[in-house]
Amino acid sequence: MVSLAMGIIVGPTIGRLIYEQTHDNSTILKAAAGMALFLIIYTVFLPESRPQELRVAEVSRIPPRPLHSRYPKESMSFPGMVKQLLIETLEPLCVFLPGRIEPTENVLPSRYTLLLLIAAYAFGQFGSNGITTVFIPYSNLVFNWNPEIDGYYFTFYGASTFVVYVAIFPALQYAYDSFTQQKESATISTAATTTATKGSINLPTGKDGDMINGEYSIITGGSAAAGDDDSAEVLLGAGVLVDGGVTKKDASIKKDLAIFVSGGVLMAVGFAIVPIFETGSILFIACAIHSLASIGQTAFTSLMTAYVPSHQTGMALGGVCILDTLLQATAALLYGLIFGHTSATVPSAVYIVSTGMWMMSLAVTAVILSEYRRRWAQQ
Repeated sequence: MVSLAMGIIVGPTIGRLIYEQTHDNSTILKAAAGMALFLIIYTVFLPESRPQELRVAEVSRIPPRPLHSRYPKESMSFPGMVKQLLIETLEPLCVFLPGRIEPTENVLPSRYTLLLLIAAYAFGQFGSNGITTVFIPYSNLVFNWNPEIDGYYFTFYGASTFVVYVAIFPALQYAYDSFTQQKESATISTAATTTATKGSINLPTGKDGDMINGEYSIITGGSAAAGDDDSAEVLLGAGVLVDGGVTKKDASIKKDLAIFVSGGVLMAVGFAIVPIFETGSILFIACAIHSLASIGQTAFTSLMTAYVPSHQTGMALGGVCILDTLLQATAALLYGLIFGHTSATVPSAVYIVSTGMWMMSLAVTAVILSEYRRRWAQQ
């Protein structure tokens, strides 16, 4: 995200400089196309982009096996080729269906959690991609912006995103960790005191009672006598629930959930304020809010990969990339139609639609949170 922010800052600046020298928009498009072509060639020749057989062969110094095509050698009809291509393209998306992801040490609250997480992500991204498609026509129509002001806007977006990920996001993580650690320490101290008190209870005497008391003192009295720190370590080692019923193993997931929900709320607020106030300055305020809200995407990736084994991570991330492409295409089509029909009467209708999409995303996220709360309550 930091690299993306730097690109958004530098890109409009380069475009403006080229236009000042040439006064020709086609030159800017040619420069952008050349940079995109360079990126494609650079990506193709990256070591990570080469087939695994070639990379393994270079490391082990053995001849690579011939790469076989996944398509059958016999000729196929055109409809069959289209069907096969669709299957190959959409196959990574099916990895999020129940039962397709192999289990990891992190147990899902339900078999539909990953599917719900992808649905929440899809609703939100659909709304954001749609606004990106119609933003320039909207700003030009409603606020009479010109390409120069549009460039200032995108530069501001890049700068604010850069500040968020370099300074604000780390500070928020530090504040969250400090708060949860203080809350956890207080819970552990209370649990240690309770355990030490139980160790001093007079158990039944006699042969059986002495035996029970002796065994009981090994478990409780020993840890309590060692002091609060050792007692806390014993309690944590035994998996004592902290922070409202969440174990330390789930602390990272709870943190990601908090960031993901916060990002969704900020996104909805950022889109909602535009049709309410509808001024040029409110677009910059909404831009800053959306820059801060983008931390939810980082939390989404962390949540998803927490439940995906390492050998399936590539397929899962590929499925997300395919989903992003489909969302961009469909959002551009739908929002173009909406803006075309409402631009003369209610041009901000596209922002109302995006607010609704993010509200739907938050509704799905609420279902995910209820599943986690149910599991933590059972623990």
